Amino acid sequence: AGACAVAAAEGASLNVRINLDGLDGDPSEIADRHDRALERAHALGRQVAEAVEVHLAGPATG
Repeated sequence: AGACAVAAAEGASLNVRINLDGLDGDPSEIADRHDRALERAHALGRQVAEAVEVHLAGPATG
């Protein structure tokens, strides 16, 4: 799930970069917002991957 979310964010970011000249607003501001969104998607993807690893590892025994 995390990998899918990251891939979708990367695709959306690439689409914005390709069409940047046709968008309304300051291109550098738009690019910065999308860079931050992509960074957040990567962070959330890592969190999901870590949660899945913990879940698959099962209960801790001690």
